[in-house]
Amino acid sequence: MTKKNKGRNEHSFSIEMGSRADLNHISLTDKSSESVLIKGKLGEIVDISHPEGLMIEIVGNLGVLRLDLSKEELEKINKKGKLSK
Repeated sequence: MTKKNKGRNEHSFSIEMGSRADLNHISLTDKSSESVLIKGKLGEIVDISHPEGLMIEIVGNLGVLRLDLSKEELEKINKKGKLSK
């Protein structure tokens, strides 16, 4: 899940969509730019959970967003307003 890289925590995410029709925009720019943009609709939020304390999972009726953020890291954010280094 979380990997140490050059002194900072790095996290991954995934977005699972039920249908391509619910994607508004995906942009992969030319090789001169590293930016990526993904836009879509999760729809009505059905559930927000923290499975096994390892990731946040936001479930909508149109898709699912997952972010590997541990329960401890989330508590730090909630207490301090940001991740402490």
